[in-house]
Amino acid sequence: MSHTALLELAELQPAVATAIRGRFFSWPTVAIEGDAWQGWTEFGQLSSGEQNILSTGAKLIAHAEPGCLIAVDEPEVSLNTAWQQHYTDLVSRSLSEAPGSHVLIATHSPHLISSLPFGESSIVQIERNKERLKASTIDAEFEGWGSESVLYQVLDIPSASSFGFQRELASILLHIQENGADRDRLDEFLEKANRLNFEGADALAQVIASIRDYRDDLV
Repeated sequence: MSHTALLELAELQPAVATAIRGRFFSWPTVAIEGDAWQGWTEFGQLSSGEQNILSTGAKLIAHAEPGCLIAVDEPEVSLNTAWQQHYTDLVSRSLSEAPGSHVLIATHSPHLISSLPFGESSIVQIERNKERLKASTIDAEFEGWGSESVLYQVLDIPSASSFGFQRELASILLHIQENGADRDRLDEFLEKANRLNFEGADALAQVIASIRDYRDDLV
């Protein structure tokens, strides 16, 4: 566009603003067709989560090319639980015309992680060990898991009430009952237990203390 044309557009800007205020003119808008009861809904009237979902799908369809890399940062921020569980399916469908593409998603959502397609995705965990970062990869083999199982067994965030923790505790107690001496196994469990809050669970706290004493007595 020439310099003269840009100047002409700049001169028209005050007139366009006045026309908009007087409702003689409006910028184009996007509307979503609902059912017979809802009619049409303008994009700006949708919730932030609905806008997020539609924007993501539209951008991927419009711009993704075969073999491209897409990076998404914490998409769960404005999404409810149901949308988090369907997010990866939305991304996959939106990339149907861009074969060979890869998607890198940074997330803390167990709901989003549990919906990752089996055999087509991986979890990369990055942990800080003093001044160094350690990365490990886990194949997505937990489609349909509950959020507590994902938190405990994938994201390594323990909860005293989780089924995964209770099952591992039972396994450790059986190991001790059989006079087991697997120090690494005991240390790994106690490391997780150290991050738990046992307030209001005195009996469980005593059990963990007994396991710790057993570990300390091992030669």
